[in-house]
Amino acid sequence: MARIVYRLGNTVELAVADDGRAVLHAQAPPGTWTATLDPVVWPRLEAALAGSGFPFVGVREARPGFVPVSLEREPGGRVVTDERSARGGRLAPVLELLDELAVAVRGGAGSLPPAVAYGHVARTGSDRGEPGAAAFGEFRGRPACLVGGADRTLRVYGVPGGERLTVPIPAGTAVRAVALRRGLAACAGDDGVVRLWNLGSGRLEAARTGHAGPVRALACHDGAVFSAGDGVHAWDAASGHAYGRLDQDGGAVCVVEAAGGRAVAVAGADGAVRLVDPATGGTLRVLDGSLGPGGVLAAGPSGALAGGGRGGAVLVWDAATGALVHDLRGHGASVVGLAFTVLHGRPALASCALDGSVTVRDLDGGERAAAWRVGGAWPTGLAAALVGGRAALVTSGEALRVWRPDGTPVRELAVPCTSVAAAGGRLATGSPDGTVRLWDLETGAPVAEASSEDGAITALAFDGVGTGGEPGRTAPAGSEEGDGGPDGPRLVCGTADGAVRVHDGALRAAAVLTPHAGQVLALAFCDGMLASGGVDGSVRLWDPGTGVPLRRLPGQDGGVAALTAGRVEGREVLVSAGYGREVRVWDPRTGELLLALPDAHPGPVYALAVGSSGGRPVIASGGLDGAVLLWDARSGEAAGVLECGPAMVVSLRFAGDVLLAGRHDGVVRRWRLPGGEPLTASRLGWTPLALSPDGYAAGLQGLATLPG
Repeated sequence: MARIVYRLGNTVELAVADDGRAVLHAQAPPGTWTATLDPVVWPRLEAALAGSGFPFVGVREARPGFVPVSLEREPGGRVVTDERSARGGRLAPVLELLDELAVAVRGGAGSLPPAVAYGHVARTGSDRGEPGAAAFGEFRGRPACLVGGADRTLRVYGVPGGERLTVPIPAGTAVRAVALRRGLAACAGDDGVVRLWNLGSGRLEAARTGHAGPVRALACHDGAVFSAGDGVHAWDAASGHAYGRLDQDGGAVCVVEAAGGRAVAVAGADGAVRLVDPATGGTLRVLDGSLGPGGVLAAGPSGALAGGGRGGAVLVWDAATGALVHDLRGHGASVVGLAFTVLHGRPALASCALDGSVTVRDLDGGERAAAWRVGGAWPTGLAAALVGGRAALVTSGEALRVWRPDGTPVRELAVPCTSVAAAGGRLATGSPDGTVRLWDLETGAPVAEASSEDGAITALAFDGVGTGGEPGRTAPAGSEEGDGGPDGPRLVCGTADGAVRVHDGALRAAAVLTPHAGQVLALAFCDGMLASGGVDGSVRLWDPGTGVPLRRLPGQDGGVAALTAGRVEGREVLVSAGYGREVRVWDPRTGELLLALPDAHPGPVYALAVGSSGGRPVIASGGLDGAVLLWDARSGEAAGVLECGPAMVVSLRFAGDVLLAGRHDGVVRRWRLPGGEPLTASRLGWTPLALSPDGYAAGLQGLATLPG
């Protein structure tokens, strides 16, 4: 068995074998991922290596201070250099492909279509070990402490007595972050859901759920949005109201005509296709045939439903009866796009695959009517459109290409796009950098553009368009079907960070429907809002009374593991940090980034605090390296280094001119500022997850009084 092994410093190792197996080890956040790659990946990697001159390509030896890069083919040679030299030379295309494959193996979304990698298995965890979080606050007019952990419960203790003030409250997940403010408890953890509890009544006030990973597909009908990823969720496009989860599993989704009305078709990771009642979430029918993981769906005329997937499979069913009408295999790789169209006046089905081929088949007999290759590396999608009042097809990938259904080229736009949707003569494209663009298909001219901070655009759908009807028919811009106002129909976008956004016809944002993707590691109340941070790298602000999302702050590489709030010269600020080793200071009201402290620590940052030293506002940060660093909160200048010892720092707190630091091994240290004079070191025997300014420490074992 041949293998290609790629190592980037000590942060990433990716091994790809010629049988399609791939293993990724990463450090930020830590974890191991495995997946199976489509058979087209290995020959493309081999071709990229050969084109670079590997292993005889001339590169600079790894230089001290630069990130080392190792590229090895077993058997076949090895190249060791540094990142700057490698990315500036002939190895650059190989490394770009391997970087994208690393994202795909992790289950994320970049420029490659989801069909490239499937069968994901993840073993991830926090450097801080087992789940657990604590926070000091107030409950029923007295000081209190909130604690949660792996047992999925929240406990409230009185301070200083340590007596329990409530019965244990079910948290719904292994808890990694908590916050407490005047009887309102917030908790979050492994399931990515931010929950808000009223401790007085024991009532769950809000629990905002969403996708724990990229949105893979979208469908719209009658103002409802159906999004597929780790499950299928239903939303109201106008209000952002969440109807709930229709299905626990879903990699593709569309709305199709079925007996008695409309049904939501869902293609799951197991390859099965289910028809779901959108009103009840109940399964109406399971269709024969397996698409494999990463399948795609399209709805056609008179209840026709098409599915594509592994091995070039293309199947067509009658959704009303569940009967398999056609088995149209023939592509040499996984199918990434399907679209119903018209060719020579007859209904037809077009399909696009990872091998770069497009095939159009007669919908009545199933015969091949046209076939061609799109060119480029990785086609990512296919859409039916109208150009000059005639049927057209659009393929997305490293460029946008418009074709007649017989394969005649119409237009090419040199814009990389990960997803595409059409509504009459208007086209929407989503890019790996998060940009959404609208195009006039008649002229090829851009109409509008909007940027996103939620990662690559992974799915697009026009509200009410593409849910059946005559083959090749799409609603004209501004029509009643999916009308988003005078500028055209609403556009719904799904992103790599699990967000579902709604835009009006001019790409003005109308709603953001979803919260974090993945674990939430930090919570903090700030300026009347609740802030949350997680492994998806984002910081999100919520209305603590309703759970409605208010704002998303730009992401941090590797994930956010620490949040704190404080006042700097009379202004409330929010401070974030995490696996990316950067400390950021925000204005939570405006979302303005006030300070960015790159490479603040050599490793992840797990604890933050805002206070004062010598009369000036300072920020304290601590983490894996065991050091506590002080920063001027106005200028960002370094204000001191305090050695805390060999264990990681997990909690920090200012108490006037004294700074307290809690270590993972149970030691709490104190210093007097501004000189950094050591005061006391106390050993608790358990990890102090939170510290209070009046001398208390809280952990999974409860509450302790600190000596001195």
